[in-house]
Parts: sequence; C-alpha cells; structure tokens
Amino acid sequence: MGLDLRYAHVEFGQQGPKLYLFNNADDNTPSSIIQGDYTNVLLQGRHHFDGKTYPLPVSPNQLYAAMVEHDTGLVDPNDHLLDRIFAAEVYDCETYRRFLSDHISSAMSAARLVLILGPEGCGKSRAVMANIDRLIVGEADEPVFISSPSYDQSAEKIRDFTAMYPDGPYVAFEYLSLTELYHRHCPEVDRISEIDALDMGFSSWVRAVHDQQPETYARMRAHRDELHALRDRGRIPVLFGVHETVRRHADTGMTRLFYARSFDERWFDQMTPEDRRAYRAKLRFETSFGHVVLDEVSPGDLVSIHRMADVRWAWNFDRSVEQIPQSNKLARYKAFKAYRTSYPRPREDDDWLFGKSDWTYVQEILHADYSDEDLVQITSERCPFDDFKGMYGECIGRFYFVAPRMWWSGSSGITMLTTELVPAQIINALAGRCRSREEDVGPELYRVFRFDQPGLFADFVHVENHRDCKKQTLPRI
Repeated sequence: MGLDLRYAHVEFGQQGPKLYLFNNADDNTPSSIIQGDYTNVLLQGRHHFDGKTYPLPVSPNQLYAAMVEHDTGLVDPNDHLLDRIFAAEVYDCETYRRFLSDHISSAMSAARLVLILGPEGCGKSRAVMANIDRLIVGEADEPVFISSPSYDQSAEKIRDFTAMYPDGPYVAFEYLSLTELYHRHCPEVDRISEIDALDMGFSSWVRAVHDQQPETYARMRAHRDELHALRDRGRIPVLFGVHETVRRHADTGMTRLFYARSFDERWFDQMTPEDRRAYRAKLRFETSFGHVVLDEVSPGDLVSIHRMADVRWAWNFDRSVEQIPQSNKLARYKAFKAYRTSYPRPREDDDWLFGKSDWTYVQEILHADYSDEDLVQITSERCPFDDFKGMYGECIGRFYFVAPRMWWSGSSGITMLTTELVPAQIINALAGRCRSREEDVGPELYRVFRFDQPGLFADFVHVENHRDCKKQTLPRI
C-alpha cells in the first residue's frame, strides 16, 4: 500500500468488511483499520505518519485483489470488494441507498468505463450528484457531464441538482446541442435544415445560420457565453444534456467546438487548411469532459445496428466518391444526390429511419465504420419468448451489421447507470475481449457492478386485459 503499511486480515460483520493493517515492518499487532470509507486508513497504535488517517493510493479493486491473493493466492478478475460489501450490507431500500451514498464514487473509479445496474428508483443518479465533489478534478476545467436520454429528463435532473446545491459552488448548466439550441431560438417555420444549407450552397449548417439568421445565432451564442461567465464568477458548472451530445462529442462535432472559450467569429473567416486544423485542435483541447455519467443507458447507446442492404448501399456510395475529400461536404452531397437517383436506398419498412433524410442516414452508416466481420444473422436461438410467428420471428434469417460504437474509447472516466440487463451484457462482453488480450495491461478498462438482488423493493403491478389495446389505439387508451 505504500510506505510500511501492510495488509493483515479481514473480518466481515453487519457493518461490512473491516480490514486490519500493520503500521510498519516490526509491527506484530495489526491495529490500524479500513472500514466504511475504503479510500482511507484509520491509523491506530504506534506509527510514523502525520495525522490520524492515511489516504490509500490504491483502488478498492486493487485492495480486494491484495486480500484475495494474500488469503488464497488466487484472484478472480470478476471479483470486486464492492460486490462483497453490497452482499454483506444491503438488505432493504434504506440500506441500499446508504450503500450507494457511501460507495458509488469508489465504484465509478473502478475502471475507465463502469456500468452500474440497479433497480428502478433506487437513487443511482441522486447518489452520483450527492458525490459531485469527488468527481471534480483540479481546477474543474474539465467539467462533469450528467447525461439523460431526453431533454425533459435532463431538465428534471437539473431541478434535483439545483435543490441539492442551492448555495454551493456547483451550478447546473444545460449543455444544449447546436440543433436543440437552434430549435429553441428559431420558430419552426423559419428553420434551416442541414439539407437546406447544402442546397443553398453552404458547406456548413452553422455558417448558414450565422449568415442568414444573425439574430438567432446571437441568441445561441449568448447561451454558450453564460457557461464561461459562470466560471468567471468563480462557480463550478456541472453540465446536463443528452446521450446524443455525448456520443458526438467524441467525434469533435460542431457542438463541442462551439462551446470552447476561444470559439468566435474567426471560425467563419477564410483560413488555410493548416490554420483551420490548428484552430480546430485548440478548440477541441478546451472542451474535454472530466467525467461523463449516462443515466438510463440503452443498447442503442453502445452498439450500432444497420440492415445489410443499407450498409452495402452506403459502401457503394462511399466508393463512388473516393476522390472527394471528407472535408468537402458540399461536393460529396452533390455527388450523393446524383448517386441516389440511380441507386435509391433499399426500403423494407418506413419505421427504420424515424424521419431521417437519406443523406443523414448514409453519413450515420459510414460513421459506424463497419467491416465484413461485423455481419451477423439472426437465428432461431435468439428468438425471445419462443415467438416464432410475431415480430421477433419475422427477423429470423435476416442479416445485420452490428458493432460497438466505441465513442467512449478516448475518455478517462465514464459511468453508465441502467436497470436493464442487455447493456450490462454488452459491457461484460467488451471486458471479456480485453481480458482475452494478453498484451492488455494497465488500469482496468471495463467493469460491471450488478447492484441488484431479489426482494429489495416490493412493487405491486395490476395487469388488466383490454381487447381494444393495439398500436393504433394505444395513445387514446
């Protein structure tokens, strides 16, 4: 553990594990302990340290590995100290919430990407917000981002956070995507879409808004400026937004550049390609997130899935424009319109696109960066509920491209909260891939905590059959 502290043994009781440590090499009676707060040692007996506590330079996972190795000589990579604490301490709703409050920050630091699975309403996101001071690093130049599936859910989180910190240094800031900012400040009848901007000859949608609707752009800029004004006033902003913004942040999308302190009207000036790349890199450097928390993460946040015919259609287009640089969006768009005339998108059902334009859809597929190894076929083994005649059965035999989205690969701290098993299985599969590579060393990349057990919460659900309940009538019912 550093210096002369040495692990001796552990006792398990109603208060969880209690670890005993020797204070130095000559100590024969371990009296210093670790209990409750597994990030500090309570120093007792004769020692040479300053103060009554000593901060541990190891994670709970490393601590548990040392315990197991000392006692048995074996370390299971799936075991973790917090799993043992959870099993020993949690037996009802009250002890569950106390466990989260005491240990969620340790769980979040157990790997670069941590997924925490727990029952609905157990207070996972609230425990995260209550421990926000442990997530803020250094001078808070890299803010914490708390993400929700929708802006309505994000607004609810903002209200909870503001009530939790009415007078403290932390203040919630709604980190809106450029698209959402635009929709809030521009009437629907006046809105310019990306396709509109391209058809008008603009290679950048933001440039079209800046030039064609300066008043709307000024209101968008004012929202962004408030983020930096908060910092200038000595406050620590905690960002709240949606999952799509987090995913696009990794690609250094326009929203990320727009929120940089150095972003200004220079962006719309003529620059050499070298100057443009340098300016973009500067903006990217200014807009890193310190820790990202995704509440209610879903499989769609973790993997890309597209039909085989659509992917091959997108690949054919990409091969047809190999000579056009990716940066020349306007030229690629014009080439796509010509391509689509001769090769329309394959259509099987209209629900798949959810209103996306063909141009947006082809960019989405190409961004997934599929390879031939990502092609899978749905078999009867994957058909749930033995439903061979319903909507699941209709998928048997179909081919899809499926690949991890990997937007989290460049981040130093990601925490995902969920009530669903499928996202947990996806992260476990990624962890298994990493463990199978012998060359992988260093900090743990993936960790899943199953903080759930039967009987913690008693919910009564009344089920009623309704003959008129179907897709078309469901909203009215």
